[in-house]
Amino acid sequence: MQKFSKDWKPMNGAMQPLLPCGVPPLAALLDALRRERVPDATDPLRVGLFVQDTLASITLSDAPPGWIGLHALLNRPDTPAAVWRYILTHELLHSVVPPVVVNGKAIMHPPEFWAREQELAPERGAAWGWLWLNFHACLKKDTVRECVFVKPGWRRMMDGPRADMAQCRAVTADFVI
Repeated sequence: MQKFSKDWKPMNGAMQPLLPCGVPPLAALLDALRRERVPDATDPLRVGLFVQDTLASITLSDAPPGWIGLHALLNRPDTPAAVWRYILTHELLHSVVPPVVVNGKAIMHPPEFWAREQELAPERGAAWGWLWLNFHACLKKDTVRECVFVKPGWRRMMDGPRADMAQCRAVTADFVI
């Protein structure tokens, strides 16, 4: 089994997931996506909502189960199902598509990863469109570390109306990160 982050823990240092607020049952959704989209992802995984540095992450270790951590920013009843499906599929793919070392640097998203994601996650563009339209002020793409960070102050974004998926599809038909 591959290790991605030996010492990963959410920003607040605790491994206690937050209680979901009107979100779908994440463990059941993860299991369904594993069966439907990534059946070769056989590592035992748990999923939870955390206050952490990144929008999402996966931790695999020698002592299963691993964790898929989703940022508490998503802990809203109006987070679309397509966003949950996309992010969980993306994280599941990390358990089956290994990083590639190029010039001594591990590339977490090699071309094979992106090809599989494009094949398995048709909602990718709409999901990223929704995320950027609704949370652009508190998200920061880091191309060097290959992740999206959630900026401090994200809690101010938790209240207020959100664009829905129909609005996002109209604006971001071909948008990808």
